[in-house]
Amino acid sequence: MFHNGVSRTYSDSPKYIAEYLLLQYPKELEIVFSVSSTKESIIDTEKRIRFIKFQSFSYCYFAMTSKVFVTNNGGFAYLPLRKSQFVLNTWHGGGTFKRTGIETLKMNFFARKDLLLVAKKTDAILSSSRFWTEFATEAWLINPEKFWGVGLPRNDLLLSGDVILQSEVRERLGLHGDEQLVLYAPTMRRADNNPFSAMRSVAMDRFDPDRLLSAFCARFGGKWRLGFRQHPGAVSNENMYQENVINLTAYPEMQELLLCADALISDYSSSMWDFCLMKKPCFVYAEDLIEYAKSPGFLLPPEQWPYPIAHRFEELIAEIEGFDELKYQTRLDEYFTFLESYEQGDAASIVGERVAEKCCVKRYN
Repeated sequence: MFHNGVSRTYSDSPKYIAEYLLLQYPKELEIVFSVSSTKESIIDTEKRIRFIKFQSFSYCYFAMTSKVFVTNNGGFAYLPLRKSQFVLNTWHGGGTFKRTGIETLKMNFFARKDLLLVAKKTDAILSSSRFWTEFATEAWLINPEKFWGVGLPRNDLLLSGDVILQSEVRERLGLHGDEQLVLYAPTMRRADNNPFSAMRSVAMDRFDPDRLLSAFCARFGGKWRLGFRQHPGAVSNENMYQENVINLTAYPEMQELLLCADALISDYSSSMWDFCLMKKPCFVYAEDLIEYAKSPGFLLPPEQWPYPIAHRFEELIAEIEGFDELKYQTRLDEYFTFLESYEQGDAASIVGERVAEKCCVKRYN
């Protein structure tokens, strides 16, 4: 049973583990994947994946009867799972940006109760770095022995350098010839840091796409296009998109966008960690950095991040035009070394084999 609790679509690390299992164990496993809408999901033509609607009767049934339950964020806290079930949390973020867990939930009884139930029922959780494991052990009240330091399966794609898929994605996005893509992907916001309030989107009203693209052309050369993708859980606001900006919010797989993007602009999103595994330019654009630092706060101070930081649009333009490639690469190397990154590009196979072992299956010959 696979559950993507962030976007509730067929994506993220659960997808890549499921596809590994389909390839290596095509006959032995029944694979169920929950989505928000079975009409919009990617349906396996060979019927090897059964897509079910989240929070439906089928969802509860399969969640409670599966041998292994894989989630990237919740979906099982209040379900009466069996003792023989194995619950794996892939989480949905690497790096050391936003704080999560018990510290951010002290004032909310139900969110705190949810976290305690999740901690009790979790058998294993993936980690992207040694630093993150040490933080999450205390923040999520999970025994350190339950952490698998193997990286995130979704990042295998970025480390693979799949040029064929990159070309296919570029064609889907309408990128022509030598056009380069800069992706703007801010994280979500919640009112008063309430874990049950609706996620707010980030508008582009202070963005000047033409000026931004001119800055990229001046610094990096060539032709550039701008794509905007808001957090999958944010409330949609079609009015935020400008005519010369590619709307990528509905694109089903974020990692494919990162794969073909040539530069990334974000704020506190873990997509920065994923993207920089490819050593491509990444910029932090965060007008509310001071407020965000107070609640929910950061694991590491932003000044210790390897990315150029801008608080205003004018500063962002200056950071792009003055981008120092050598300095950036050096800071990236120091960052990954300090955190002790576990990302090696083989997480899906490692996790997939452990899941198969929990299901007591062997490869089909």
